[in-house]
Amino acid sequence: MYRILVFFMVSMLSCAHSIAQDKYIHTINTLDSLFLKGEYKAIISFCDESKYELNSDCRYNLIGAYYFSGDSAGAWRLLNNEITRITSNSSSAYSLDVLFDKDYSSYKKFLLTSTAKKYIMGLVDSIYMLEPVTEKESGKELLHLVIEDQWVRKMSSLYDHFQPDRKYLLPPSIDSMDAIKAQKDHCTKVFDFYQKQNKLFSETEVGTIYYLQLLLFFHEWDMTRREFYHK
Repeated sequence: MYRILVFFMVSMLSCAHSIAQDKYIHTINTLDSLFLKGEYKAIISFCDESKYELNSDCRYNLIGAYYFSGDSAGAWRLLNNEITRITSNSSSAYSLDVLFDKDYSSYKKFLLTSTAKKYIMGLVDSIYMLEPVTEKESGKELLHLVIEDQWVRKMSSLYDHFQPDRKYLLPPSIDSMDAIKAQKDHCTKVFDFYQKQNKLFSETEVGTIYYLQLLLFFHEWDMTRREFYHK
């Protein structure tokens, strides 16, 4: 009887998760489709009418919708609200990296078109310089490398095949070959940084981003450089 009850509960949870996931995909595809059609006001109406304004799907889509509908002040107000929400829950500068990680068509184009990326990175630097680390300048440079490492990947279509349910992804601004070149160029910047520093940084030296150094090494294409990191 106990096993039957457990099986029933697991099945119910699995079903609920599947329904929630389907609803999420439907919402994202609807918002992406509206943006690609230039129906910015429709995005605002959708989020207002569906009471999704507290949902991240709408919060980030609204930033792009307001910006491209001509309400730049509204877009920046929403972005600053999001920054406040993030920083109120974490004192780590790296926590703002989530602002570059949202793959919604309207918000993604907002990042590519506006000065938002530069603005966010300025805040990242300001917060990082207040962190109790011993290698502030090197740590700040490392933080930039970590964030840019993800940026050059997220801003291309190379990883779109990992999202088969997304039907209306923003067309890439560069083709696959240029995207690969951008990733390789960034790997060179990372390699130059570690050749100059000639060490792996500790948490005391650079803070919580120390563990992300392995991610940079993993993304290296050149086996000779990987051997350098291994040593």
